[in-house]
Amino acid sequence: MRVAVLHPQTAFVRGGAEMHAEGLVRALRAAGHEADLVQIAGKWYPASQLAHQMAVWRSFDITESNGLKVDAVIGLKFPAYLVEHERKIVWLMHQHRTAYELWDHPEYADLSRQEDGPAVRDMVWNADRLALNEAKRVFTNSSNVKERLWTSLRIPSEVLYHPSPAMEHLLDEPSGPLGDYVLFPSRMESLKRQSLVVDAMQHVKSAATLLLVGKGPDEQALRDRVDRLGLQQRVRFEIEVTDERLFQLYEGALAVYYGPFDEYYGYVTL
Repeated sequence: MRVAVLHPQTAFVRGGAEMHAEGLVRALRAAGHEADLVQIAGKWYPASQLAHQMAVWRSFDITESNGLKVDAVIGLKFPAYLVEHERKIVWLMHQHRTAYELWDHPEYADLSRQEDGPAVRDMVWNADRLALNEAKRVFTNSSNVKERLWTSLRIPSEVLYHPSPAMEHLLDEPSGPLGDYVLFPSRMESLKRQSLVVDAMQHVKSAATLLLVGKGPDEQALRDRVDRLGLQQRVRFEIEVTDERLFQLYEGALAVYYGPFDEYYGYVTL
């Protein structure tokens, strides 16, 4: 079977969503299918651009490629699952959160603060109702996402958990001695809340340090926060580490912190 895994890619960003999409393609190929990752780059701001991205995915013809039929498509994230296909399956990682549970959040709201935000939110809800009800099956990657989908749109789904490649690798490694640092590997952005654990380091009495791993739009703000609090000797950064380095950091960590706001799944906990 020829299967297209559909993923909306933000340029220069790599995180759990990208790992999930790539892992799904590998698993499909291992199961004997001809699978490929189909990506369209885009951004979610301003609101008018979000509407444009919805139109791009909805009008995208993936019924065949290079003259050969595509037997099935799997959409993982908004707006990729808006695509039309006779055998569409959705494995939902999350909806467009600022159109749903973050709409009126005092800190994380974004869409509601834009002039055309309400109109675009209505478009998102209507498009989701249409596209998700078109799917032959709807899975979610966690019970949290399943509950959100049901609460907002009354669309039923089945939870289908997926493994973490890093977890599978680490399970095969012998355990080593504990280090002296608390590890937080994650994209550096407000929803991940690195700022909470940075602030907490002001109150640590032991010699433990904090290691933030990743990259993202909040990197400079976090560095400025560390400087402002005088924590230069307590908080370290490692940007864009290799998989091998990340494995080493997990194995040597005293503890692992994970504090994103209302996370939908999260590889780090695994």
